[in-house]
Amino acid sequence: MAPKVLVTSRTYQMNPTAIEALHRTGYDITMMKPEDAAQTDKLIAAVPGHDAMLAGAEPITPAVLEAAQGLKIVSRTGIGVENVDLPTATKKGIVVTFTPGANHDAVADFVLTLMLELARRAWYGYDIMRAGKWGPYQGIELPGKTMGIVGFGRIGKEVARRAHGFRMEILANDVVRDHEFARQVGATFVSLEELLRRSDFVSLNCFQSPETMGMVNRSTIALMKPTAFLINTARGGLVNEADLLAALREKRIAGAALDVFSREPTYDTPFAKLDNCIVTPHQAGYTYEALERMGLMAIDNMVAVLEGRRPNGVVNPEVYER
Repeated sequence: MAPKVLVTSRTYQMNPTAIEALHRTGYDITMMKPEDAAQTDKLIAAVPGHDAMLAGAEPITPAVLEAAQGLKIVSRTGIGVENVDLPTATKKGIVVTFTPGANHDAVADFVLTLMLELARRAWYGYDIMRAGKWGPYQGIELPGKTMGIVGFGRIGKEVARRAHGFRMEILANDVVRDHEFARQVGATFVSLEELLRRSDFVSLNCFQSPETMGMVNRSTIALMKPTAFLINTARGGLVNEADLLAALREKRIAGAALDVFSREPTYDTPFAKLDNCIVTPHQAGYTYEALERMGLMAIDNMVAVLEGRRPNGVVNPEVYER
């Protein structure tokens, strides 16, 4: 009997190459809409009897994992696994994997897109002309400005590489410090406080963890220049949204660009009503190329586990140490 696979990741609804590769496995595939998988009761009802799960960003709670009798792997498409309850997965012997490096170029490109839009507001001019009006918006230039990158991993480094091309000063903050790469792009490692005080643009590119939850809040925003911009393409939980909303309304910083939110999907965010904030629906990593890489890597990880091999990108190696 072919292994049964529950597919909740949006990747396999959007990328033809990934979809074809999934069906070539010959496994018994159950497709579930991501919006349904985001509802815990529906996911609990769907997961029993499956050997593997190709997962997206839906909450994979202890209750979901307890209901997943026979589940061997949660193969996540993407780079974050904070939506998976790792202690419960490990206790039940369920391997959890992710796809590091699959979308770092896509996200870095999007960070620069948002930074350019904050600096020049091309869409503002577009809206004016669509309304039959005229009047250019005065923006700022990037050369000579300071880019602060919080999280200097794969994505943060690619953001730095691009910012270096714009002749920006680059400040970086990370526990792990790759000094050789920093020298290549002219980046300087500093404390988070110094980065916030000096940067014209602050890009969040770190993982969400208990240590980073709410790292952007009233007190840290107070360190930023009134002319500074915040860009978040990482995770919504990094930002205390009430504090940021107040700061933007009171013009304590110049603006923000948010691709991620504390609750997703979100259909009525107050940030969308602000004239100094850009909002996008968690699309930074969504390119044809990135989705293909993520989809194929997640399938490879799943197949490895189902065939008794150790996959790449294991998040809870303790499963193999038991």
